[in-house]
Amino acid sequence: MDAHDHRSGFSLPPVTWVLPLMMLTLPGCVPPPPHQFVPGRPMGEASQTLPDPRPAGEEEVRAMLAESSRALQPTSDPLDLPPLLRRIEETANFRQRQRLIDRYHHAALLLPVEARHQAFQQLRETIDRQRGGQ
Repeated sequence: MDAHDHRSGFSLPPVTWVLPLMMLTLPGCVPPPPHQFVPGRPMGEASQTLPDPRPAGEEEVRAMLAESSRALQPTSDPLDLPPLLRRIEETANFRQRQRLIDRYHHAALLLPVEARHQAFQQLRETIDRQRGGQ
């Protein structure tokens, strides 16, 4: 059967204008992604907005860090930072060094404030020495 049937007077629409017509009508049928449905704050029960998160206190943060560090370490012994710092210096593999830095950073966060600042300073100096030597 060709595109124009003389007996019924019916002609098939050319594909050249059917495709653009479909492209114009179909986007209205497709819903937007879920993150676009509610542009405001998160909603709770009965469309009530949830309160803003409150900042955690120093003790809460340390308790959460201690709990997560127990999950990371198979032993209950605290990490000894100087040997870990030496391992960071000696490791050439980027991913291994990054994992060691993460462990060092996590362990340093559990220290009291002054010791924490000193540990972070030592880590910065170690990383700066590595960058200078490369």
